[in-house]
Amino acid sequence: MSTDWSSGPVEGRVNDLKALKRGMFGRARLPLLRKRLLLTAASRRPQTATVVAAS
Repeated sequence: MSTDWSSGPVEGRVNDLKALKRGMFGRARLPLLRKRLLLTAASRRPQTATVVAAS
């Protein structure tokens, strides 16, 4: 059985975030860990082109 949908990209991001969390275990409190995770997730988000309509 096969499908056209793959969870590979999502699993890759989850794996990266878990590795970051493991690496920071015992070194940072929750606010810093949260900030690092959000910044890492945002930096790996695909860049999309923004179309601006001329007035």
